[in-house]
Amino acid sequence: LVRACHDRWGARGKHSIEWAMADAALGGHGALVQLCYGWGARDMNSAMVKAARGGHEPLVMQCYARGARDVDKAMVAAASGGHKALVRQCYAWGARSIYSVGGAMEAAAAGGHEAVMRYIYDNWGVLDPEILTDYADLAMSAAAGNGHEPLVRICHEGWGARDVDRAMAAAAGGGYG
Repeated sequence: LVRACHDRWGARGKHSIEWAMADAALGGHGALVQLCYGWGARDMNSAMVKAARGGHEPLVMQCYARGARDVDKAMVAAASGGHKALVRQCYAWGARSIYSVGGAMEAAAAGGHEAVMRYIYDNWGVLDPEILTDYADLAMSAAAGNGHEPLVRICHEGWGARDVDRAMAAAAGGGYG
């Protein structure tokens, strides 16, 4: 169907090919990523981020090999899907920004991915304790808003997250009484 859209029905615009490649990456469809690349798609960053969200490690590696370097966004996307190996890989590639650390911790908490959340918390010595506590607050609210009570407890009781007011509001917003 992708070939028909391109060859017969005229979907040849740069953006349509880029979008198709990124969505193929999200679904783990390596052959379609290759096909779109052959048609001129070059936005490997978007493809890498979507492949990371889907947990498709071989495609993430392929995108990186072809020049994708948005490892911060890819790490957050991998964390949101609970893909610890990809979080680790993005860190190895240099994902160390405040955005990637906090965003990944919050995304893992929102998705209920305890192992990923703990990995991020335990391995990010780049943050001073105050910043890490702030991110524990964000993670606690994200977990609460999605009904992940065990993760709320970890953030509050284990990591010193303090903003229980925001966590309560998030839980209420998510309908978790």
